[in-house]
Amino acid sequence: MGVAGASARYAYDGSDPDPAKATRFVELAFALRNGTNTPVVLTKVTAVLDKDVVGEAPLKITAGANATSDVALVAFKPKKDLAAAKQLSLAFTDDKGKIVVQTSVDLPPIDTPFVPLDDKDPKGSTSIDGVEVSRIVVAEGGPHYEVTFALTNAGTAKVNIDGFAMTVPKGTPQKIHIVLALPPRTTTGFISVVMSYKGKALPNGDYTVSAQGNGAMVAKSSGALL
Repeated sequence: MGVAGASARYAYDGSDPDPAKATRFVELAFALRNGTNTPVVLTKVTAVLDKDVVGEAPLKITAGANATSDVALVAFKPKKDLAAAKQLSLAFTDDKGKIVVQTSVDLPPIDTPFVPLDDKDPKGSTSIDGVEVSRIVVAEGGPHYEVTFALTNAGTAKVNIDGFAMTVPKGTPQKIHIVLALPPRTTTGFISVVMSYKGKALPNGDYTVSAQGNGAMVAKSSGALL
């Protein structure tokens, strides 16, 4: 067994009253490569830092014989602060309770980066770019989805964001208190927010994300559930 393309990133907890101050989810993306002649069922991934378990998430993955699984997305809430951590060790457990593969994954910086726009980029307003909406498995159970996007301030003045709203198809907006100050002529790195869903299954269709500032909508965009 092997792990293909493992990566990690931080995501805000959209269900927390103050996601910016709350412990962030660690989201793992990976595929499992099975080089044996027997299918393997994976049921859990455990993250370890300096021999201490910092979190785990359930899996429902079958890696077929001599095949590579689809890419899976899982998220867990760390049991300790990972702000200074650079790397996590991952252990994958099968349906017999046996650890069948281990690997390591680098952790990104926890702060949101800002990248200056090129001088040739046209001036304009604030936009929400590259919206991706994915199903994600969370240890707390129940349907969850993750919304990932970037923000661009193409104007010459600072833009203050005092919150976002996420809306599922035919649903009502869920407000998320995340405060950001966008410097002039910059774009952010990708921002991820994990959202819970109260229904039995996530609806298909377009999911909308909007940014608010000073009581008005600053930007809005949408993306289909992958």
